[in-house]
Amino acid sequence: MKNILIASLFLFSALGFSQSKSENVKEIISLSGLSFMSTDMKSQFLNQFKKTYPKVNDSFWKKMVTEINTNSLIEQTATLFEKFYTEEEIKELLLFYKSPLGKKMISNMPLIVQESQAIGQKWGFEIAKKITDQLEKEGFTQSPPPPSN
Repeated sequence: MKNILIASLFLFSALGFSQSKSENVKEIISLSGLSFMSTDMKSQFLNQFKKTYPKVNDSFWKKMVTEINTNSLIEQTATLFEKFYTEEEIKELLLFYKSPLGKKMISNMPLIVQESQAIGQKWGFEIAKKITDQLEKEGFTQSPPPPSN
């Protein structure tokens, strides 16, 4: 009986019962790389603005780097996790992300997303071509844009 009690306490501890649902979600966000992605998004966002506004000096952009806080994005993402997953599911996700398979999934996910986007883009172009070819075959032509006044 004592062994069962010890095993149960260990299991509850491993499942994150010592942390709140919110703390577990933030740990999932950290483990999954979402917090890193938000920092990366911030950099990409600022780099795009730098290209659009090439005459703006570097001191402005350095100031923006410090003023743009990704914690808001992480907090909003955490709220989504809490909305769509129960506390028990969050604990299970946390266990998964800490497992060897979960770690492998996390490390492969950026590549999977990148390659999936390329596949989706190619597929979209193929579908667009098929539709436009069929429209032309059936005698439909693209309407010219209306004249502007």
